[in-house]
Amino acid sequence: MDKKNRTILIVVLILVILVALLLVIFLISESAKKLPGAVCGNDKCELGETPTNCPQDCIVGGLVCGDGICQGAEADNTTQWYCPQDCKTDKCGNGKCDSGETWINCNEDCCAPENAGSNKQIVCCSGLKIVDICEGPFLMPCPGIHYYCTNCGNGICGEHETQWNCAEDCKETVNITKGARGFVTLTKGDCMPPADPLRCTKTFLRTTVNIYPAVKQSNMNGNYYRSILEPIATTTSDGNGYYRIELNKGSYSVMVVDPDNNSAGDYCNSFTNGYACLINVTDSLVKFNIDIDHATH
Repeated sequence: MDKKNRTILIVVLILVILVALLLVIFLISESAKKLPGAVCGNDKCELGETPTNCPQDCIVGGLVCGDGICQGAEADNTTQWYCPQDCKTDKCGNGKCDSGETWINCNEDCCAPENAGSNKQIVCCSGLKIVDICEGPFLMPCPGIHYYCTNCGNGICGEHETQWNCAEDCKETVNITKGARGFVTLTKGDCMPPADPLRCTKTFLRTTVNIYPAVKQSNMNGNYYRSILEPIATTTSDGNGYYRIELNKGSYSVMVVDPDNNSAGDYCNSFTNGYACLINVTDSLVKFNIDIDHATH
């Protein structure tokens, strides 16, 4: 082998070794992210485990539909991994909700109860109506589970009901053209990169939205604000987290009640020019989203 070819071979070997070392370092760092108490290999994807650092517990996509074994997400017809040929009982489809059957593994025989949710149309129990929380001016990506069984028509604007999917129960605010609008969301779980959607969740939140005259950041206690004065306007986000409120021209702070810590005051985690959750209303609706973030980043 001449000198030139030996040099090329040496360079290639060095590159291969470097790539292997980087891969080992990455796997070690991912493994280190697991929280104390998480046991890899116990068939449970626990908090701190991800498909990267514990594939044997967390790789749902590794399920084999059609192998005759019903396991994990294969039994849940609200997920993309639902496998009816493995998980349906022999009696599913006989028109009776037999022992071992539920609306999740045999919706043909068993109706879905109130607040049951799915990523597709489902059969709700008598008296309930299926609604789609993605109806209306959806400003954020539609979540995977967006069909719900609700008691629409009972005069109460319940969870998952909005002015667009259940107008008979939810007060219409569609005529508001000046003020603020947006979504309230709640983020929880282990959101350390790479984010694992099984551990890092963002949900749309029904909660109280309070409007104050522009609040200085110096008056905040971290992400919370407690005022001795009443808010100048209040509304409630609907079943898909959407709110819309009418306001006159001016500068305001938009804050929300944190259901996990409502005694701390109103929540805000956005600061602009020394002010908290600031909006400036002129002659139109200002879009302003608030995410209550309790996740680990």
